[in-house]
Amino acid sequence: MDSSSAVIGAVVMIVAGLGMLAILYNRRNGPARQDRLYSIAAVLAVAVVILGGVILTVGANQEGGVRPHAVAGADDLLEMDLREEAEDFEYVLVDDETTARLSDARGKVVILNVWATWCGPCLTEIPELNRLQQRYGPDGLVVISLSDESPEELREFEKMLALESVSATVPDIGKLPRAINKAFEIRPTTYVIDREGVLRRFILGARSYSYFEQAIRPLL
Repeated sequence: MDSSSAVIGAVVMIVAGLGMLAILYNRRNGPARQDRLYSIAAVLAVAVVILGGVILTVGANQEGGVRPHAVAGADDLLEMDLREEAEDFEYVLVDDETTARLSDARGKVVILNVWATWCGPCLTEIPELNRLQQRYGPDGLVVISLSDESPEELREFEKMLALESVSATVPDIGKLPRAINKAFEIRPTTYVIDREGVLRRFILGARSYSYFEQAIRPLL
């Protein structure tokens, strides 16, 4: 199996596992919640997601694999509070390939999530970030999902796992401000930016809906 086939298979596994977990979560208070089969199904769903993530991670690090960048593991989790202005930069919107700028979101709270289709932990964040955009978008939140893959690759990926965020790509990460450029070295990496365009938090590694919610609510 070549690397692209492995990635597609891994993504399908992760999407299927996340879908199963969503169904089980919605039925958590029903009579099936006490059924032993419910617990078995939950364990299997988690195992499928983890296995898919492992396949993506291995594929990213193998010679001839998808990308030579690192994926943040459990030992890499890091967060820091910041107080520095976010330098402006351009990115390309995946849907129509038009150009936009980070400063276009000034006046809103921004979750800038640097990710990739080959990054297993990144994929587990997508449903969480989708929920955040849906819940807090009306209150002034914008989630920007930033990759360095081609618009064609990202549009193909979104047929399997849709992004409710602003899906964007950068054709040349070498032209990005240093802080954003460095974020592409280990993924997922996330910045939280306040309404005045100030970087408030640096987050390395995948996080949950509740984690991001606590990070953004004081800024909304």
